[in-house]
Amino acid sequence: MVTQVFRQAEQSLIVKSAHQINRGEIPRIASPLANPSLWKEKVDCLFIDAEEASQEQLRFLRRAKQAISTTINADVPHLLKTGEQVWGQMIKADGNVEIDELYVPPVEDDELRQPVLFIPDKFRHIDLEGLSRSSTDIEELRHVLLKIHPWSSLHYGLTALDTVVRLYTKTIPEFYGKSCETQILTPQVRGTLGSLGLNQQIQQAVNPEKPGTQQITIGEKIFREGDPVIQTRNNYDLGVFNGDIGRIQAIDSEDYSCRIQFGSSGQVVTYPKEDLTELALAYAVTIHKSQGTEFETVIIPVTAAFQDAVSEPHLHGCDEGQEAGCICRQSKSTRHGRSKDR
Repeated sequence: MVTQVFRQAEQSLIVKSAHQINRGEIPRIASPLANPSLWKEKVDCLFIDAEEASQEQLRFLRRAKQAISTTINADVPHLLKTGEQVWGQMIKADGNVEIDELYVPPVEDDELRQPVLFIPDKFRHIDLEGLSRSSTDIEELRHVLLKIHPWSSLHYGLTALDTVVRLYTKTIPEFYGKSCETQILTPQVRGTLGSLGLNQQIQQAVNPEKPGTQQITIGEKIFREGDPVIQTRNNYDLGVFNGDIGRIQAIDSEDYSCRIQFGSSGQVVTYPKEDLTELALAYAVTIHKSQGTEFETVIIPVTAAFQDAVSEPHLHGCDEGQEAGCICRQSKSTRHGRSKDR
């Protein structure tokens, strides 16, 4: 285990932060939302607080919006219940809903015939009246959160996913150059900020379907000329190995073959159709898959459920030869309805 910061790394905030974590300390990583000049200074480790609805929040939002819709469109009031307590009623008012917290049902619970919206205690703070007037996902998320961090990207109308896409497509190319190699590293495969979802979003943003660009579909995966791809298992016949990253140079749509150039060595490999199942898009890869690979700039989106997975060893993997590391973390308040000091 490395415990000393050597002279050549003394100016690296990534290395310093990794050693602080190693000592059990919480590093204070700078946020460009609090200090935008950090982009121009090209600080090598930046932190952006962002928000993304959890699956639990999305499920509650669907139930709440369905109850709101029924209340408004069918004029059917809903009782509001948390645990065993009925604490109010949601009724239609001026085309939206209104909450009557003084309402007391005239009969016992087992005799109730009125629809009930069950609200877990962790969601009691949600403003149902405001939610009924929301017209975008951003507005809905604002009503779900108990508190929004003052440096959150949500204040700029960006969810965590929006923030990652903007960093990749606009912010980093603007301040570090269009030729800057940027890699998204994520601790998870599934979910909004997992490698599968991020690859689809980034591909659509930077390399959408267009005339003159060949593409092929393998199962649920779409590969286009210009896409970065990663080999997912060892293939000794082709001479490529698990974790190798390359870029699609050409696609033959007639025989479903791909010509891919790998790494700085410039190795070009022609993939026949039967081997394309071993490839995955590589705009975003898991931290596990990226081990042993160097990138010029990285974006690390970390949800509350996985934030403990991004620790000192992972930050050490982002230190040498790198211009910047941008950690985009989901707030604790997004997951639990509580705020936490950074």
